[in-house]
Amino acid sequence: MDPVTHVASGLLAGRLLADRFPTARRAALFGMLGAWLPDVDNFVGLGPEEYLRDHRAFTHSLSGAAVLALGLALAFTPLARNLGVKKLFLWGYALTLLHVFLDLCTTYGTQVLWPFSDARLFLPALFIVDPFFTLPLLTLLAMSLFWKAQRRALAVLGLALCLAYPLANLGVRSAVQAEVEHRLADSGAAFQSVQLIPDMLTPFWWKAVVDQGDTLAVASVPALLPDGPLPLRAYPKADGALLARLGREASIFRTWDWFALYPVMQDIAGSSGREVTFLDLRFVATSPVGQRLFPGYATPFTLWAQLDPQGRLASYSFRGTSKVLSPGRD
Repeated sequence: MDPVTHVASGLLAGRLLADRFPTARRAALFGMLGAWLPDVDNFVGLGPEEYLRDHRAFTHSLSGAAVLALGLALAFTPLARNLGVKKLFLWGYALTLLHVFLDLCTTYGTQVLWPFSDARLFLPALFIVDPFFTLPLLTLLAMSLFWKAQRRALAVLGLALCLAYPLANLGVRSAVQAEVEHRLADSGAAFQSVQLIPDMLTPFWWKAVVDQGDTLAVASVPALLPDGPLPLRAYPKADGALLARLGREASIFRTWDWFALYPVMQDIAGSSGREVTFLDLRFVATSPVGQRLFPGYATPFTLWAQLDPQGRLASYSFRGTSKVLSPGRD
C-alpha cells in the first residue's frame, strides 16, 4: 500500500495509546513509525535487481517485523508512561504486522515467510493506491482530532476497516471472477484459467488475466459487467527456456523470472538480431480511468534484451519503479 494509508493506520492506533504516553504526540509518533517501519527497506540503497529480490523481504516478514517492533519498543520505553518494553513490543508488532497484512493484500507480493521461504505470497484484494480505503481512514483520523471524547471509538473503527475492507474486496472479487468465467464459457472462448487481480478503482474495477494456453490475455473488468464480449488483449507467454539461458549470462533475467507472476514477451526481429521485451501483466495498464489520467504511463518492471544474430545476449536494460538499469552486460 501507499505510505499515506500506512501512516493513517498508525496515527489511528496512536489515538488508542494517547493516555499511555506523557503526550499525545509521542503516542502518535509511536503509532506512525510502527505502521510505516517495514518500508524502511526503500531507503537502504537497493539497486534495481536487488529491489526485485529484497524489497518486501526481511522487513515485511513475520520474523523481520518482530525485529523491527523490538527496536521500536526499546527506543520508546523511556518515552512511555505506563507501557514497558513487553507491551510496547506487542503494540509495535501488531502495527508492523498490520503493515505486512495490507501489503500482502496487493499483488506485488510479500515474502512473509522469509527466511524460511522466498515465496512472494499475496491476497488479490487491494490496488496499491485505493481512495475508497484511504479517504475513509483520513476522515476518521480528522474526526478524532475534533471529537476527542470519541477518539478511541473512531480509532477502533478505522483499524477495523483495515481488516474488513480487504476481506470485503475478496468477496467482490470472487463474485466478479465467477461471472467472467461464465461469460467466457458462454462465448465459446477457449481458456485454461481466469485470475482477477486489483486494478485502479478496485473494487469497482478489476483486471482479468486469462490463460489461453500459449498466450495470456488481459482485460479491464468493471464489477457490474456490461453485456458483450470482454475486450481481451493477448500476449505470448514468456519463453522460460530463453529466460533461463539469458539468466546464465545476466542474473537479472533469472531474478525477473522468479519475480514475475504473469510473464509475457514481445519479440521483434531485425537485421542486427532480436529485441525481446519481457513484461509482467500485473503492471500493464488496463483501467480506462488510469489510461486517461496517465496517458504516458510506462509499464514498470519491464526487462529488455538485445540479442545478436547468433542469439547471444548483446545488451539489456530494466525499468523498475523509479530505478533504471542502463544497457549493459554482467
